[in-house]
Amino acid sequence: MLLASNDLGMHCADQDYQIFSILPPFNVVHAQVINRGATPLVMDDSAVSVVYQANSSPIDPAGVNSINKTSQIASVFKSNFWREGNRSIPLSSNTTAAKNTWGVLNYERLYPGVLAGALLQPPLNLASECLIQTPTPTNCPSILNLFEPLPVDMGIPVPNVELLGTGVLSVAQQRMPGPNNTPRAFQRFDRDVHFFTGFPFGAVINNTNWWSADGIPVLPVDDSGRSNAYPLMKVSANLGNQTLASLDVVLPVASEADCQNCHALAIDCGDPSLPLNVQSNSCNESALQNLPSARIESMDAAPGDTPLQKLLNAAKINVLRLHDEKHGASYTAADGSPRVCNPANDPNQHCLDSRRSIQCSQCHYSPALDLTQQGPMDEPGQGPDGRQQTRHISMSAAMHGFHGSLPKFNGKDLFPAMPGPVGRSPVVKEQVLQETCYQCHPGKRTACLRGAMASGGVVCQDCHGDMKQVGHDFSIAKPNGNFILDGSLRVPWASEPACQSCHTGDA
Repeated sequence: MLLASNDLGMHCADQDYQIFSILPPFNVVHAQVINRGATPLVMDDSAVSVVYQANSSPIDPAGVNSINKTSQIASVFKSNFWREGNRSIPLSSNTTAAKNTWGVLNYERLYPGVLAGALLQPPLNLASECLIQTPTPTNCPSILNLFEPLPVDMGIPVPNVELLGTGVLSVAQQRMPGPNNTPRAFQRFDRDVHFFTGFPFGAVINNTNWWSADGIPVLPVDDSGRSNAYPLMKVSANLGNQTLASLDVVLPVASEADCQNCHALAIDCGDPSLPLNVQSNSCNESALQNLPSARIESMDAAPGDTPLQKLLNAAKINVLRLHDEKHGASYTAADGSPRVCNPANDPNQHCLDSRRSIQCSQCHYSPALDLTQQGPMDEPGQGPDGRQQTRHISMSAAMHGFHGSLPKFNGKDLFPAMPGPVGRSPVVKEQVLQETCYQCHPGKRTACLRGAMASGGVVCQDCHGDMKQVGHDFSIAKPNGNFILDGSLRVPWASEPACQSCHTGDA
């Protein structure tokens, strides 16, 4: 018997990585194989192997034969994650001046510097790659550059956290099946799962005995160019050349963060070249009020492969410019030294808008992107642009807490309160969802709120609270205080409501 499921829920991924990125293409599937009998036995990787490949369903709402085998097709824009960016790979082995991919340009700072090569098996001494050698090697490129050029359909490397705790850096990469729909093996078997074990909220989950495919880079566009946030993968358990069992698993993924509702020009939101389900007359330009008019990016001027990506990139550029306007005077380098950004004149490229290919959690820590599970850290060893997470609020606090605290705009709450469940009308419920959670999370078009909760009339706020409550997390004392990790405040992604949060006694 084969059991398999997506373990990450509805994953979100950017499609365009030229400006900044929230999340990479990254989905997770776990599988167990059970030998049925009088005494069922959970089998391990010494006996069987588990693979996945793309599949389709004749009743798929996206259309018959909707299949997602590859994340890169010439005639269809899925993502530029694997496309050459604007910088040469910063390694001495790059003798051809090959360029970094946009994906690595975004995510390299979330990986340690090349000095971590000493933890590989066999160890690699890569100190010579660092720009400064004395008194100790520093200004080192990210170890992620060792994986460049990142092949099309290949996901970012995921470390084995259990081995990392013993001083060994072992990584695995999952990839899409590709144009020929090649079966891909689950790259890791977890006898136990280690989850942030160095922190009070962490744990070791013993005897999981499952295969893990962490980081399958699936995107919400099928191979015919149709939107499909619920692509299928067929998972099979094999004994040699014999297939013992197989089943279909959904890998939910969406690219539906509507920053343009506040950060883009209203005229752009209604552009007739946009998909009909994206065109809108409700963009309010509220976030553009603090930007000089000459610095507001329009859809026509923004980069992008499609009108939709141009609109989203215009909004992203305006986000970076607003961040520079508000916080540029207090920017610092990874070592804490001043790195002032003057948006009107930025010859040293200290401003985010000048640098671009920004990964927000480089400064605003996100446990969801902490693949080594080591917590917030600063990494000046990678130079001025290294991680500087210990001096800033978390990504959740920056998004939920900040936006939830914004004042009214034109006399109206930008993110209105959700009424309590008793007597709440379906119309009001849907309207508030559209104006709150669905501004960033995939709901308007993807309809991710489904299943037992949705059927029971439960909405996000009923379990998670409003935006200010979600953003009131372990980083609330920053920038001057310490992180609070004693369990009294939530840790985003790690601290989630459980069934017993509502169901107690005989409920």
